[in-house]
This record gives sequence, C-alpha cells and structure tokens, in this order.
Amino acid sequence: VLLSILLVFFVLYPIVNTLVRYATLASALSLWAYLLWLSWPRHRLRAGWLGASAMLLGLCFVNGPGVSDAVLRDSYSRALARYEGTPYVWGGENWLGIDCSGLVRAAMIDTQLRHGLLGLSPQYLRQAFRIWFYDAGADTLAAGFRQQTRVVLNTPSLNALDHSQIQPGDFMVDNQGVHTMIYLGDQTWIEADPVQMKVIKVKVPSTIGWFKIPARIVRWRQLETSSGLSANALTETI
Repeated sequence: VLLSILLVFFVLYPIVNTLVRYATLASALSLWAYLLWLSWPRHRLRAGWLGASAMLLGLCFVNGPGVSDAVLRDSYSRALARYEGTPYVWGGENWLGIDCSGLVRAAMIDTQLRHGLLGLSPQYLRQAFRIWFYDAGADTLAAGFRQQTRVVLNTPSLNALDHSQIQPGDFMVDNQGVHTMIYLGDQTWIEADPVQMKVIKVKVPSTIGWFKIPARIVRWRQLETSSGLSANALTETI
C-alpha cells in the first residue's frame, strides 16, 4: 500500500526534477517486485505476472500504427488548450501546476500517450517517456533538446511575425532562453504566464512584453516525422 501511495504521489507531484523522476521509477520497480514476490507461491499467477512483464518489456522494441503529422499536430494543439487556466508553478509539469517549458513538454507527453494507448503504438509511449525523463527549460528546447526540436526561423518579435510562416504546435523561445509560448493557430498563442500566474491564451498583436522582443520559432521534430519514430527511441537515449 505504501509503495502504491508513493508512486501516486510522485506521479501527481507537479514539480518534477531528476530526483523525483528517479524516485518515480524506483517506486514503480519496487511495486513490481513486491507484486512478483506475492505471486511467486502460486504457479499460474506467477507465470501470468512474468508473462505480462515480458510483454511490457517487448514494447521497447516494437512499433505500432503511426498517425499523420497533421493528426499529431491537431492532438498537440488540443492537449495544450486543455491546460488553459492551470496555475503557474515554477518547475511544474502537470495540471496541478505548470511553467512555460513544462507546458510545451507536458502537452506533447499527453499527445504521445494518447496515440500510444489508443492506437496500440508503443513508439509513441517511448517518446512520451523520453520527453518526461529528460528535463528541459526554454533554452534547452531551443537548443535541440536531444535532437527532438529545431529552430525554423528567427523573428524580431511575435507581433511582427508573419504567422503564415509557422504552424500550430510551433513555439517561441526568446533570444535569452527565458520564456516560451506555443502557437495554437488563428493568431493565438498559449503560455504559462508568470505574471498572471496561470496558463492563458493571447491573440496577437499584444501589449505583453514577450510579444515585443526578438525570438526564435522552434518546432518539434515529432510533428514533422511522426510516422518515422524510431523503434529504439527509448533504448537509444538511456
């Protein structure tokens, strides 16, 4: 029971750092080992548990059906919109509290989990784990984030940007690598705003300072090559 409580706590705790990530994995593995120990005296239960574990391990090496870039991009935009109103918490990465870079990553994790589970496509589950496991601030997201993002253009400001050159799901990172916001389409951006202390949508042009400064427009590579996710996306990076 204690292991289950710890696992739920670490999953729900909004501020996720390296310690919390390893604690979450340790709790999950400890719970698995405990359940295996409980099932060991019963031959059929033990065989079933080991078989299920082997199947889960096999997910690290197989792919399922892929979806188009357009579908993945639309899912990402919808996932982002669901965070509107979420409280701003520095270092937060879920619906209990989130910051600017956490919003970029959390919505992508949600998107990958959705298509991985509903489509029985393990490659998306591996991508979700990869994004969750490796932390990234705005500066890291703009710098390639383990080859998962790329800069598509530079702009003197979001107010001056020709929005026909970008796509929903693209995100901005200011040139100082401090803040990030994501484009939803229709001249509308979404951000975890540290002033209003919640996730908000903003339409351009805007008087907010972040819309008046030089920035880079960054794109998830998953939104360009969603059907080409590596079967070894997990094992290649851990």
